Amino acid sequence: MSQLPEYHLNKDAPARLQFSLHHAADYVERYHEHCMRPHQHSYYQFLWFEKAGHHYVDYELVKHPAQSLIFLKPGQVHYFCPYSPNEGRLFHFNEVFLHRLEQDETLAFHYALFYDPRPLKLRLTPELSAKLETLSTWMEEELSKQESFYRDQLYYLFHSFLVMVERLWQSQNASSPVLDEDWQQVRAFQQLVEKSLDKFYNIGELSSQLGMSEKSLTRLCKARLHQTPANWIHQRRILEAKRYLSNTSLSAKEVGYSLGFEQATYFSKYFKKHTGLTPKQFQQSLR
Repeated sequence: MSQLPEYHLNKDAPARLQFSLHHAADYVERYHEHCMRPHQHSYYQFLWFEKAGHHYVDYELVKHPAQSLIFLKPGQVHYFCPYSPNEGRLFHFNEVFLHRLEQDETLAFHYALFYDPRPLKLRLTPELSAKLETLSTWMEEELSKQESFYRDQLYYLFHSFLVMVERLWQSQNASSPVLDEDWQQVRAFQQLVEKSLDKFYNIGELSSQLGMSEKSLTRLCKARLHQTPANWIHQRRILEAKRYLSNTSLSAKEVGYSLGFEQATYFSKYFKKHTGLTPKQFQQSLR
């Protein structure tokens, strides 16, 4: 069996905008070959379908009414249905774009829609559709003109988009049961990592602090995060390194030290292993 294709958003071009907006029908026509086959993404996606149809998510056929939003997290498998109209918009974005500005915690803890374990499909109200249409048109204009500070403007516009979607999620899930115990444990793991990015605990130590076995933690992360605990920690630490390197005047040595690396050479090797660039090359690519 061939490996499932995985697509990335400007993975090898960190200086480029880590966000894109497409008209769905045009995008599906242009990339028809990969859109119609099961694949994964390393970034987040909102699929806004203006007409009723079907879409495959994690190999399940999802029937959606008109004016629906489907939210996909990194690692989920999806593909488009050839017999559906597939008209609407596609929003692609990753962690780097979400963390354009400093946050005390990742947005994955700020917005419930990022950690809801269920497949996320929301039906937009006419009023909300009109508001999101205005925001989307404005974002398209910013992307087209690319005037001064357009990246900052896009961030704030999309942040408004997220707030509106989160409000809708809360209104449509007000009576839903509390997230199951497995997800509460996964979130506890994520929050523990957030507080200890400058420490190099092994998975056994982390699982012990969470009151579970290493095997159980690995099983939960694979099932709910689509990756091992170690891979999730690596991704989060690299994201924090990129934030420091891009948003401050700190040297690579200082960034490495803030993340618990005692030797600059080790930090440089670690960063290059996971990004393909040295910290210095990453900083230079942003100029």
